[in-house]
Amino acid sequence: DGLTRFLGTMVDRWDGYYKALSSPSTTTTTTTTSRSGTPSNVLQMFPNEFRSWQTPGKKGKRRRRHPTTDSGSRPSSEEAIIAPTELTVVDLGCGLGNDTLLDLVERQRVHRDEEETRRESPSSASRESSSKSPLLHVHFVDASREAIRKLRSDPRYRRATASDEESAEEPKRLATPAAITAQVCNLASAKMTPAHLEQSADIALLLFTLSAIGPYRLRGRNGKRSQSSGMVNAVQNVARMLKPGGVVLFRDYARYDDDQLQLNSMVGAQLSGNFYVRGFDPTDHKESDSPTDGTGCFFFDLEEVRQLFTGAGLEVLQLEYVTRIYKKSGKNGRDCSKNGGAVERRRIWVHGKFRKPNN
Repeated sequence: DGLTRFLGTMVDRWDGYYKALSSPSTTTTTTTTSRSGTPSNVLQMFPNEFRSWQTPGKKGKRRRRHPTTDSGSRPSSEEAIIAPTELTVVDLGCGLGNDTLLDLVERQRVHRDEEETRRESPSSASRESSSKSPLLHVHFVDASREAIRKLRSDPRYRRATASDEESAEEPKRLATPAAITAQVCNLASAKMTPAHLEQSADIALLLFTLSAIGPYRLRGRNGKRSQSSGMVNAVQNVARMLKPGGVVLFRDYARYDDDQLQLNSMVGAQLSGNFYVRGFDPTDHKESDSPTDGTGCFFFDLEEVRQLFTGAGLEVLQLEYVTRIYKKSGKNGRDCSKNGGAVERRRIWVHGKFRKPNN
């Protein structure tokens, strides 16, 4: 059917999406957005896990929570990841790369060069390193070959790796203190975990990634609906990448997010329950057509997310809705007629942390 055909072309759709984007910026940024325009500053979203890299005096914004939360999954001091010497982060479904991670990689490279210069200077040979941050290893993973190609052209990535061109399938291990790689892997495939990432990660980032795989439930040949094999595969692959005690940091789209409400009003956008195609022109399609352009997006509830991660053997540390209200001044008559001269968007996301047991 139309949904099956759509899901079969998902990777090609993302390749097309990234090909349509301009080349990565030649400068680093401090305000970061994901491929869908959603916040991706991991220092603000997960301050405990990235405390070692917080800028002194900078504090993350307080989150406004959706009134319906998982009261049994409140954060605790045990959530903080303690890695005194090294920390390995896997950014899954990275797209063009999380800007925050790329900035941290760049900062680490600069500091390493400064330390090398300091050691070579006789006048400062006795000084101790001023760094208190663990050595950060980062592995960027995405199903889109085009996304990884553009990520590898990012100046921050190129300076951190300082390597020759690499093939998409065989990322080069670098003879530098930190391992920084980028590779093409389809997280939704069965047993896709690369050998060098098996039980390697202290932290796995899943930021607006699962929602792009497909619906939470699909109808099988027997007519019954069951969990999507793609989503189940993805979370099981993530679990295989984690070290014992490693943590998944998760954020994705939630039910009744403003994006979902807008997509509900578009003819042909909804392909299945809470799964939509975004980024296509509905005027180019008849109502009965399956969209040939655009990418997919699913909107979760808490229980669906819980079932995916506990089904892969992970413990729930935190699981809740996070709500943001965005307002901006109206710039035309239509805008000014709403909300007293302001345009308001109510974003709702699922925020979670899940840990791999030590035993």
